[in-house]
Amino acid sequence: MKSFIRHLCFCLAFLLPLATYAKFTGEVIFIYPDREKRDNELWITHIENTKNTRLLYEHEWTIY
Repeated sequence: MKSFIRHLCFCLAFLLPLATYAKFTGEVIFIYPDREKRDNELWITHIENTKNTRLLYEHEWTIY
């Protein structure tokens, strides 16, 4: 149990601060809601202007 707590403290002390440096860009990457037709595409849009949605990536097979 002491080993687990030591590893947990290590992760929280050194790895968690790395995630705090992430910057919010306002862009969202998503799979199009109509899964029957476009289940192999990733789309990108900006939160403030959703009319600017564009295709980011297309794959041969279904993306999960």
